[in-house]
Amino acid sequence: MANVGQSGLKWEITPASNLVLAIQWDSQPNACSVLGGPVGWPGWIDPGVSMLIGQYEHTLDSKGRLTLPAEYSAELAAGVVLTRGMEDCLYLFPREEFERLGNRLREQSLTDSRTRKLRRWLFSQAHAAEPDRQRRIVVPQWLREAASIDDKVLIAGMDNYLELWNPENWRNQDQALRAELDDADFFASLNV
Repeated sequence: MANVGQSGLKWEITPASNLVLAIQWDSQPNACSVLGGPVGWPGWIDPGVSMLIGQYEHTLDSKGRLTLPAEYSAELAAGVVLTRGMEDCLYLFPREEFERLGNRLREQSLTDSRTRKLRRWLFSQAHAAEPDRQRRIVVPQWLREAASIDDKVLIAGMDNYLELWNPENWRNQDQALRAELDDADFFASLNV
């Protein structure tokens, strides 16, 4: 990796994929901005996009409020949307990201039953919130019940959104994933 001037960016060409990446690590751990694309390709990833990565375990207070990790405060300050996730977790999207998802779903045909089902799944149980000065948001009871969340919450970064888990369910999911990864070709079809 090479430093680029005084910018704090580090450039790297990844030989296997022939990609150029520029990574700028923020002062907070687990927060960075990434630029990248195939060598010679003019369409770069938006430099303003930050990755939501890492995992944290937090406790809900008596009012059902969750304190979001400080590392995510810039990405989540404009508001968040909580909704049901897959596999018994909750999804927490930055508001802008949830709006992008909504726009993509609006482009799909309403005659497609999968589109209607996904819209029902995501939007009917969605809850918009703005973090307070202490970075807290209320996790509604119906969403806590959907994910079997009592007082402990495991927050897992998924790049452009977060997953909120009952910590025991997360550990079970992680063990199942580890077992699947024994197959070296498990992710091969994704072409990443």
